[in-house]
Amino acid sequence: MVLDLTPRAGYSTSWDAEFHSLDHQRTERFTHYGTAGSGIRLPAGDWALELVVGHNIPQGGPVIRDVFLVPQISVDGDTTLAFDPADTLPVTLGVAGVTSYVGGQLTWSLAGNGGIEYRSAHRVVLGSQLRTLQVGAVPEGWSLTTHVFGAEVARGAWWGVAAGPLDGLPNGFDHQADPADMAQVSLSVGANRPGDSRVSGDYRYPQDYGSVLLVPDTLPPGAGEPGIRDIPLPLDETVWLEDGVSWEIALSTVPSLIDDSKEIRVTTGFRDYAPGTEHTVSLNHAVLGPELGASQGIFRTGDRIHGSLPPLTDAHGHTVVSTPGTSEVRLYRDGVLYGAAGDPSGFSFTVPDGPADYLLVVSVDRSGGTTWLSTDVTARHQFRSARPAGAATVPVPASAVRFVPEQEHPANSVTPGSELTLPLEIQGTNGRLTVEVSYTDGVIWRASRTAAPTARTRRSPPGSPPPGRRASRRPRRPAPRPRCRTPHGAPRRRSPVRGAPAPRSPPVRPPGRP
Repeated sequence: MVLDLTPRAGYSTSWDAEFHSLDHQRTERFTHYGTAGSGIRLPAGDWALELVVGHNIPQGGPVIRDVFLVPQISVDGDTTLAFDPADTLPVTLGVAGVTSYVGGQLTWSLAGNGGIEYRSAHRVVLGSQLRTLQVGAVPEGWSLTTHVFGAEVARGAWWGVAAGPLDGLPNGFDHQADPADMAQVSLSVGANRPGDSRVSGDYRYPQDYGSVLLVPDTLPPGAGEPGIRDIPLPLDETVWLEDGVSWEIALSTVPSLIDDSKEIRVTTGFRDYAPGTEHTVSLNHAVLGPELGASQGIFRTGDRIHGSLPPLTDAHGHTVVSTPGTSEVRLYRDGVLYGAAGDPSGFSFTVPDGPADYLLVVSVDRSGGTTWLSTDVTARHQFRSARPAGAATVPVPASAVRFVPEQEHPANSVTPGSELTLPLEIQGTNGRLTVEVSYTDGVIWRASRTAAPTARTRRSPPGSPPPGRRASRRPRRPAPRPRCRTPHGAPRRRSPVRGAPAPRSPPVRPPGRP
């Protein structure tokens, strides 16, 4: 097979060809520099071809990338295929009346023949052109769909746009989103390393950065996530999201510019944002710790003790995942270690039928400098359990203590000597609550008096780090309300506790920072 390309005047040319078998899952790849390529040998049969042609000006200038997609080629002998880049048209994204350019991606998916599927993604980036053309029809029994999406900063706001699914690969595509078809999101993202910076000359450079990803639910596996990269934290921005897809807003931080394997990710999950609506989203706000949701907790089904107990969620319930980081679930039966698992978000242990006293310990350690928030969290759940009758699934009593600030603190730090109110939100079953506070970066913990149902405002002594908190609960006692002891001479004020008092909880021990 020979691929013959018409050159663009003044450009150097190279191309990549991927032949996808329509008979079974198989791909053959070829690369060539120049406008003509011979010696391509393929087994007889039906194939789809994606030909990506790059054009570069030797002395610099915009890069042009032509994408030709041939949905079906029947190979039964020598064949020559000719392609002319003059036939392609550009792909552009924008917001009408706001900006003429949005950086993003174009993705296509070819699927059929009993589950065979091929995908490809191409970037739409500033300073280059992506141009497309479909050559020939899609074979019977197959479908070819295209999505285009992107993100951009313009006029003091961030914009997320998306179009699709489109039937086939368009011959060029221009999508200008209508602001009337977009939702407004007030986004606040908290810092991971509050105040971390370095000084060079007369300027202080922040060292805490993150990328805000605006991800549509149409994003195919393996495609890069669109977003705004390398923004100093904390941040407060206005985000506009186009209707027609569900969006996930995520924070992704890579604290080390050398080792990109270290990542902290906080995500909202996919949500619908209706046109003309307004929303508030807060990510990575302290205090981070365990949370119990509708599908989270500990359960007993037959001879299995199983469940989901995420050890890290932010103050608004968004799951936090740190890489690297170690997490562990340990189950003790009558005081003896019975089993261990590595993923608190989904665990299962097979245990004997008879009644026994159990202790389930969930812990996460993400120390090492990538973040200063909740570097070590441990939750301990004690309960007695036996095999339930039949195939019933029985919930095991579990609870969690949440520290939910009444006011937003995106910097995730407080000024020494200032007041910080942290109402307690208690999730789960009832019991006795005790609270301890540390003003020594977690070295010394002081037990507070308990009353009901208010939480004391704590004042940090001048020059001290932000206070740490930990809480524990014991079952089968009335649930008092916490009072936090302040240092000598510091005033104490009352503020309401959010939520109802409750029981036994995981002792949460942050490292002395909110």
